Amino acid sequence: EVKFLALSVVSNCSGAQDTQDRLFLAEKVAYDGAIPAVLQVLRPSALSFLHSPDSVTAKAASILWNLGVQDQNRASVLTMGGIEAMCAVLQQPVSVDVLNKMCGALMVLSANNAETKAKIGKCGAVDVLTTLADSSRDSQIIKSATGALAILCSNHDNLEIMRRNGIQKALERVRLINDPQIDRFALQIQSHLDAPLPAAKKGPGKRQRGGVV
Repeated sequence: EVKFLALSVVSNCSGAQDTQDRLFLAEKVAYDGAIPAVLQVLRPSALSFLHSPDSVTAKAASILWNLGVQDQNRASVLTMGGIEAMCAVLQQPVSVDVLNKMCGALMVLSANNAETKAKIGKCGAVDVLTTLADSSRDSQIIKSATGALAILCSNHDNLEIMRRNGIQKALERVRLINDPQIDRFALQIQSHLDAPLPAAKKGPGKRQRGGVV
């Protein structure tokens, strides 16, 4: 209960509505050492001793979602092993609230960060996100999962994971919801799926007819 109250205070501080306020508070909260404490809550050893793990985990994910607006915070979460911890939670049987907020946090933390995108794919979260988009009955989870996939799909390996997990069928399904934001996410993913594969670099080869093949 003490941990939950402490997380609530940090979450309220980091989730200001005004963009400039959010940036300032996100930097201030991170400077005061909140990120290691929040990530510790997500560790399996911590979750097993909490009375209400889902409520605490959801609060921690919400904090990371808010702190992710700041570049330095995104880098800190990555170097502190936060991505692995978040992906591990995503693969557990958790509540709708946890899934929604964890998807949102991963989306924000991976924005403009190629290393984080690659790490999320290697940790197995792209598989989970694709499955959520394809099978969840909760429209908010579908939106959050599709939004995260729209960011992660710029990584070629992640895109291939999505293909193997049936992303095309998932996109057909999510478009039926008729939500403008989901449609934008789906269009972004589809554009990467339809893009031609990058040409393989050609090394030195035999000369034929004055050229190299």
